[in-house]
Amino acid sequence: MTEKEFVERIGNLAVEDMRTSGILASVTTAQACLESGYGTTELAKNANNLFGMKTTLSNNTWASVWDGKSKYTKKTNEQTKDGKVYVVTADFRKYADILTSIKDHSCYLNGAMNGKLKRYAGLSGCTNYKTAAQIIKNGGYATDVKYVDKICSLIERWDLTRFDKLGRENSNMNIIDVTNASRPYVPQWGNQKQYIVVHYLGVAGQNNKINSDGCGAHYYIYWDGTIYKAADHNAILWQVGTAGYYTQKHPYARNSNCIGIEMCPKCDGSGKYAEDPTWYFTEATQNACVQLVRYLMGQLGVGADHVLRHYDVVNKYCPAPYITNNKYKTSWTWNEFKAKLGATYTPPVVQSQPTSAKTYKTGMYKVNCDLHIRSDATVNSKVVNTIRDRGEYTITEIKNNCWGKLKSGAGWINVSDEYCTYVGVVATASKPVSKPTAKPATPVYKVGKYKVNCDALTIRSDASSKASATGSIRDKGTYNITEIKNTYWGKLKSGAGWICIDKDFCTYVGALDKHSTVVNKEFQIAVKENGIRVRASAGLSARIAIGSCPIGTYTITETKTADGYTWGKLKSGAGWIAIECCVRL
Repeated sequence: MTEKEFVERIGNLAVEDMRTSGILASVTTAQACLESGYGTTELAKNANNLFGMKTTLSNNTWASVWDGKSKYTKKTNEQTKDGKVYVVTADFRKYADILTSIKDHSCYLNGAMNGKLKRYAGLSGCTNYKTAAQIIKNGGYATDVKYVDKICSLIERWDLTRFDKLGRENSNMNIIDVTNASRPYVPQWGNQKQYIVVHYLGVAGQNNKINSDGCGAHYYIYWDGTIYKAADHNAILWQVGTAGYYTQKHPYARNSNCIGIEMCPKCDGSGKYAEDPTWYFTEATQNACVQLVRYLMGQLGVGADHVLRHYDVVNKYCPAPYITNNKYKTSWTWNEFKAKLGATYTPPVVQSQPTSAKTYKTGMYKVNCDLHIRSDATVNSKVVNTIRDRGEYTITEIKNNCWGKLKSGAGWINVSDEYCTYVGVVATASKPVSKPTAKPATPVYKVGKYKVNCDALTIRSDASSKASATGSIRDKGTYNITEIKNTYWGKLKSGAGWICIDKDFCTYVGALDKHSTVVNKEFQIAVKENGIRVRASAGLSARIAIGSCPIGTYTITETKTADGYTWGKLKSGAGWIAIECCVRL
C-alpha cells in the first residue's frame, strides 16, 4: 500500500469515527500516518495498532472498545522532556481491525482523566486542527517536543481538512440502527462490499425490516429523510439475484458484494405496476440517499462507477422513478442523482476487479443454495433443471472461469463462492457416471392443477417472460390452469394472467377443479404493520369488512388470486386480506 493509498483509507475511516467522537478526521489521520509510519510499523502490521496504544493508559478508567486481553509485547523508544531517547519493553493493545484501533484511540482521547479533570478537555468538537493538536500535546499524549509541528505539517501536506468537511456533512445524517431486529434473518455473512445498489421499496409506503426469507437491504430511507440501518455491512442479503426469472446484466455485481439501499417511494396511481409513471421520491428521501451514498463511498472505498440501480444488475424495473426518469413531481432522473455524487473521492480502478477472478478447479463442490443447472457455461443458457438438496456434486470440467460441468452430464452450474464450496478432489474409487446418449425430450404440459413450489412466482399479462407483470403468487398454493401456450405458460382460471408452469417452478397435481377457489392446507401469517385492510371477499374492489387487521398472527384457510394479489381467508371469518402484505410463517 502506498502512502497516498494509506491516507485515503484511514481518512475515510476517520470520517466515520468523527461522526461519533467529534475528533477532527484530519488530526486522527495525521496521527495514524506519523505513529504507524503509514501502516508499516511492527505494531500496525501485527496488532492493527496505529497509535501505539498500550494495554494500560490513564489507569484504564475510560470507556474502551478494546477486548481487554489481546496484547502485543515489544520494545519501544521514549523521550525525556529534554529530548533524550531511551528504550523500554511494553505491552500494547492488539485489535481485530484498523477501525477498532481508530475508535479506541478516540475513546481514550475523549475519556482519559487527569485527577478530576479530562486530560484532553475541549478536543471533541474542536474545529481548528492546530488547536486540536496542541490540546493533545498539552494533555501529555506524546513526549516528542516537535509533535504538534509534525501533525500540522502532515495535515497540510495531504490536505487532510477535506476529511473534516466530509465528516461535518455526514454528521447531519439521521441514522437509526435497527440491525438487532433483522440480524436473525441474514442468510449469509462475508459481504465483499464492492458495489452500492439503489432500490425502491416496490410498494407505496415505508418499511425498515429485512424479510424472514433474507430479502431486503442494508439501509432504508423514509419520506422525511430518516435513514434506518437494517443490517451490518458484512451481511449478504437477497437483493440483486435473478430469482429464477430475471436476466443477469452486470458482469460482477452480486448479492455477495453489494450494499443495498431501499428508498421508500410514493405513488399517485394504484402502485400495482413498476411501470406506473406516477411513482416518485420526496426531496428529503433523495437528498438523504445522496448523503448516505457519498458517506458509504468514502467509508468503503467505492467509486461512483460502482453505484448502481437494481436495474443495472438484473433486468428488474427498480427503482421505478429512476428507470422511468420522467421527473414526476419531486423525483430526479438517475443521471441527476449520479451527478450529485461527483464531489466525493473516487478511488483507483483496482476496486473494479471482478470477484470471479479466483481460479476454480475440478473436484467435489457442495451446493449451498437452490442452483440452476444450465445447458451451457453461461448465465444466459437455458435452465434444464435445479439442484435443491444442498448436496455434493462432482465437477469434471471448468469453463468460462467459474462454470463447472456436472459429471452426471445434466449440464453446467456456477461453482463460484457465492453458490458453492469446494470440498476436495474426486475420490478415485467412485464409479464413473455415463453420459446420456440422447437429449431428454421437451416436457409436455397440460391443463390442470399446478402447485407453485417457489417463494414468488410472477403473474404476467401474456404467455411470455417479456410480458408486463400483473402480480405475483407467494403462498405456494395450488392453482387451476385452463390453457397452455408457448410450451410452459399456463393461464390462471381466476383470470389474473399467465404463470410459468415449468418444473423448476410448479408441479402438476391433477385435473382441473370445478370451481376457481383454491383450497389449501391451513397456514399461518403474521401481520407486522397497521393499515392492512380486511375485505368481505377476494379483490381490491370488494367492500371493506373491517377497517384494518391488528398486528398479530392469523390462520388462513383458503386462498384466491384477484387483482394481482393472492388473497387469504381468515379462519375467524372476518374476511380476506392480501397475503403479499404479510409474512407467511
